[in-house]
Amino acid sequence: MSQMTNLKSSSSFSSHQEWQASLDLAFTVKNKKTILSKNLHFGPLMVQKPFYPELVKVCHVYLLHPPGGVVHGDQLKININIDSSAHALITTPAVISA
Repeated sequence: MSQMTNLKSSSSFSSHQEWQASLDLAFTVKNKKTILSKNLHFGPLMVQKPFYPELVKVCHVYLLHPPGGVVHGDQLKININIDSSAHALITTPAVISA
């Protein structure tokens, strides 16, 4: 399974740094465990170290974009390959307000 996502914002604001970033990930199974076998990034888009809250069945990774949000002119390209027997959950960290 391969998924390519190209996020380009459509906001009308233009007085900021335009971020160019890409991420290329691959998940495979090794010793009955899904692992992050490829992790290439350019710019301020990356993932945290994989973690396994459900034992070794599903590899979880957080997508991180330190500049905050996506605004006009930003281009984030994400390519993810997941082997047919691998299981991965790719998400972003949540913000909880009191």
